Amino acid sequence: MKNINIFNTGMFPYLEGEEIKGKHLTLTILDMRTEELKSHKGAKENKEVLYFKETKKGFVLNKTNAKRIAQMYGATTGQWEGKQITLTTEEVEAFGEVHNALRVVLGEIGQDGEKLDSSQMDKHQLLNGLNKYASIRGFFTNPDEIMSALGGRTEWPDRDDIDGWRVLFTDAKSHALEVLEDAIRDSTPEESVWASEQANG
Repeated sequence: MKNINIFNTGMFPYLEGEEIKGKHLTLTILDMRTEELKSHKGAKENKEVLYFKETKKGFVLNKTNAKRIAQMYGATTGQWEGKQITLTTEEVEAFGEVHNALRVVLGEIGQDGEKLDSSQMDKHQLLNGLNKYASIRGFFTNPDEIMSALGGRTEWPDRDDIDGWRVLFTDAKSHALEVLEDAIRDSTPEESVWASEQANG
């Protein structure tokens, strides 16, 4: 008998929680289509399905995941094309059984970047995210430098304050880019080359 992963067969045309259980899968959105699918009761209903660059399989959207993508990239689906989402799984009880439901990881820190669950948010993850952004990589070498650079801040956001971490990331990135741009204007020709390379990634 051939050794075949059943999730790679035609039995599973859509992404399933069981196939990525315990993993994270990052995908680039190409398109969203409305398709007629069967519910668990056998009734036909229209569902929104995302398609990606990295796989032919679709991702059937529910309200929870649609809201998470909208929070990151806006409610207009045309803005989602080319954007990346990361999928993971979460155990949920439904119809009398425990299932591994697919979940979009909420939050984006870093260019290309690392999608972080709110439960993972802390100052070290923030630093890691900033250093994934090529234009400012190495500008901050420890979390305390971030807080010092942003003057009026005295406390880190709560771990589950996704908006607070996003604002902090944006402010820190903007500060670093501004300092590097000032360095380009004020530097000698040799220093200007280095600063320009840093600012342009």
